[in-house]
Amino acid sequence: MKLIPFLLGFYLLIVAGGCRKKNPDLPSIGNRMANPAHLNFLFEPVIFKGDSAGIIHIYSEYPDYLWVGDEDEGIACVDDAARAAVFYQRYYRYSGDRTAAEKALLLCRFLLGMQGNSGYFFNFIYPDHSINLTHRNSEDRPDWWSWRALWALTECYPLASEADGQLAAQIHDSIEKLLKAVRKFIPRETEITETKGFSHPRWLPYEAAADQASVLLLGVTTWNRLFSSAENELLMNRLAEGIVMMQAGDEKTFPYGAFLSWKNLWHGWGNCQAWALLNLPADKFRQEYRVHALQEVDGFYPHLLRSGMLNEFSLIRTDDRLEIESKKRFPQIAYELRPMILAALQAAGISENNDYAMLAGKLAGWFFGVNAARQSMYDPATGRCFDGIISEKKINRNSGAESTIEALLALLAVEQHPGALKELQLTLKNITEE
Repeated sequence: MKLIPFLLGFYLLIVAGGCRKKNPDLPSIGNRMANPAHLNFLFEPVIFKGDSAGIIHIYSEYPDYLWVGDEDEGIACVDDAARAAVFYQRYYRYSGDRTAAEKALLLCRFLLGMQGNSGYFFNFIYPDHSINLTHRNSEDRPDWWSWRALWALTECYPLASEADGQLAAQIHDSIEKLLKAVRKFIPRETEITETKGFSHPRWLPYEAAADQASVLLLGVTTWNRLFSSAENELLMNRLAEGIVMMQAGDEKTFPYGAFLSWKNLWHGWGNCQAWALLNLPADKFRQEYRVHALQEVDGFYPHLLRSGMLNEFSLIRTDDRLEIESKKRFPQIAYELRPMILAALQAAGISENNDYAMLAGKLAGWFFGVNAARQSMYDPATGRCFDGIISEKKINRNSGAESTIEALLALLAVEQHPGALKELQLTLKNITEE
């Protein structure tokens, strides 16, 4: 395999507790894989709506990896700021790095400034830091960026409470304003419709967007741990019920328990369904939710490893028989791996079954060359993650915010779990012997 010799040698040494050879051109990151150096470069402190805040620049392109904006969308967005806030908060808890905590809170201030009167969030800002009010992917509406803002603000609320009471109060009010809008958005009626033989719940976002519902569920669950309420728990159950309805196949039938993303379609990015269900508190929610989540982790994830991953597929159900309507293998991106790795580690934590940690370690091998292109996608010396595998012979060497943060979230979780880390070490060792 075409693993970069430096990368492999570096990784094996840090896992074994050794030291890598010093190189003045590369940052020293001790014994950690999750290196925030490139993310720190994409981060920029700004004055936004008259207050100190932080943004994450969207794109960074090979070979110079400078900031790159988008003419239609802008230079930064809620999507990436939310992801980065989650990472920085977790990285601070793990490493004690106060600058990471400061960045997380500055990003939260940006998120707060992007909330519209509707309760939902705008997404993009222009170079002059004005809000993009017109692009379809920037409107304040119930969509990905609003759910990610909720996820980030709920995760960062305890940190804000420790550091800045006024900011914590603002975050609290922002979350409650969003959840008030969400409760109106998610209908009380449990209406079911059908697409190509698949029944799906119309009460989820976009009438069956289980992928979006999973991020929303993560945020509501985290908030309910802090401020439990019957309203929150009703919403959590409603979302979980809808997600479970989107499961397809079984242990013998493709797609082996995978949760479809939308209607009869599965795509590789953003599917947090299993992780969100496993994250529910077991004492208050049906055990069935956990059982369904483990079906995907047990059946579908190993299939993806055996088959070299997929990009998307669609299904048709005829007379109780599942047929593949279409299937694509590429592109493959970090955003596909992170949800699976965190779900596997969540399963390991609640079951105390190290097989799930080993599965997470195997999945993480994708970042280091155990992939269709047989090339490393992440460099721990720089903290860059390439934007995707285009084919078995081509990769996208740009390193934008999404890929960078998704890789960091995944690898930070792996390096904190001895079982997953050991399996990743073994996976890479086996590669060198092939």
